[in-house]
Amino acid sequence: MLFVFYRFSFTLNLNLWGGYNAFFNLNLLPKNEFFEDTDLAQFTDYKLSVSNDGKSLLISGGANENVRDLSKILKSEIDIRKEALDSFNNIKEDIKRNENLENSGFGTYQKPGYIGDDAMLEAIAQAEKELQEQIKKLEQQIQDIQDNDGKFDGSDLVENMKDVSLENKNLAVNMLNSILDSKLSNDAIAALTLDTTGKNLNTLTTNTKASAKAIVNNAQNSSVNSSIGVANDLAIGTRIAKLSNPYQDKALVEKFATTHIAALASDVYNYYGNSSFNNSFWGNVFGGANIIDGDSGALYGFTLGADRKINDNALLGFYFTYADSTIKDGVMEQKSDNYQFGIYSLINPNDQWEINLRAYGQISPTDQSVVMLNDSNKADFDSKFFGLSANAGRIFNPNSSSLFIKPFAGINYYYAHTPSYKESGMFAKDVQSMTNNSISLELGTEFRKYMSETSYLFITPKIEQYVMNNGDDYVAGFVGSNSNFIIKGNDKKKTYGQIIIGGNVDISEQFSLNAGVGAKQILAGKTDGKNETYVSGQVGFKYKF
Repeated sequence: MLFVFYRFSFTLNLNLWGGYNAFFNLNLLPKNEFFEDTDLAQFTDYKLSVSNDGKSLLISGGANENVRDLSKILKSEIDIRKEALDSFNNIKEDIKRNENLENSGFGTYQKPGYIGDDAMLEAIAQAEKELQEQIKKLEQQIQDIQDNDGKFDGSDLVENMKDVSLENKNLAVNMLNSILDSKLSNDAIAALTLDTTGKNLNTLTTNTKASAKAIVNNAQNSSVNSSIGVANDLAIGTRIAKLSNPYQDKALVEKFATTHIAALASDVYNYYGNSSFNNSFWGNVFGGANIIDGDSGALYGFTLGADRKINDNALLGFYFTYADSTIKDGVMEQKSDNYQFGIYSLINPNDQWEINLRAYGQISPTDQSVVMLNDSNKADFDSKFFGLSANAGRIFNPNSSSLFIKPFAGINYYYAHTPSYKESGMFAKDVQSMTNNSISLELGTEFRKYMSETSYLFITPKIEQYVMNNGDDYVAGFVGSNSNFIIKGNDKKKTYGQIIIGGNVDISEQFSLNAGVGAKQILAGKTDGKNETYVSGQVGFKYKF
């Protein structure tokens, strides 16, 4: 296996034939920036072999256990700095030699742009001072480890890493402690411990933090269920709107009147409500997109449902939804098969009020991929969801027209559970289970426009405000480690806006087609400022019997 060690390097160009020729940057050695390590043999095991055709020399091997020994790594850093001091001594000797040549009457060649001997010596003096301070600090760290019976903390190494951002420092230390205590490969360890600038560790920390927030956010607010919810709101909303069609009332009365039993017409109306059929079987196919901060994932699936009027004032129905969904959020991607079983009911206490109830349970087998450094961590698990929704609205019928307006208010409860799972990959982690409970309130208005007994249109805008979002933090450790790190979840109370538009056309007395579109958009409480948009469209049918 091949692995790369990133080090800071500098170049000295000595042209002794033409006299002293050097290029030196005054910022050659800022603090904690290291020289090229030319002695990595103690951290690698490799062997040489000849290819089968005898024409090539093959090198194979990888990092050894020394990459886990912080004392040896720090000792290597001391050696690097001592080599740098030796190089500076050589430069100073060259400058002195050139001065002696000049004093003896021999000219020397100076490359154009050379900063001059005095400036060079001043820069070297400053660099030597910083190197000596770094060596002293490294020696003290080694002594502290020895005094602690060889035990060390990741902070001893992270402290010297210039590329680990300030906001990542604490998490980087906790992650490095978990990594050094893990069963990850030596090559994985080497990519972090021998990269003493900290570039790799900072990238790993940043990606881990970003993916953890995305995973927690998806569990708390269920991005998948947001799109499925829009689709099912469309389907169930279409069915409920059908029940309130005043033209059906009129058509039903006229039907009985033409059969010369008009005297029974009012009795029929009161008993059957606004339909001569009590049962319905319906279904739809839908497609859409989950768009998180510009990353778009597809959604498609179908729903099958059936319901029955159990009395004059109540409807009870059941449905099953399957949805194939992809969620993309930065370095994290989740692909899931979602199986949702639900029950819904419409209750009309009187002609002016409607109460809608719904409950569902869902299981979502999920394949997850998270980008780490040069590869991705993979995992699969079964998430579980449960939800309850209730809303009540008052129906207004201005001027007894075909337009119905129903302002409504409601409450929703969401439960989500992600089990513990183990990743595979170069930097695989054991991730603990997460459970989340959320409550939201909603306020909206439903507009229904009935064109005839065979067609209608409805539009329902609403606002959903989360008032409770109580969930577990992301807790994980690298595979084989007893040391965990924690990334705090986001408990922001999000605000969403949603609109659904649907319509229906009867093909026959018992069979009808419907279509609709819907969208859900985050308005406030964004996680790390990320936008969220969920859109869905569907076509469906209903058969009454």
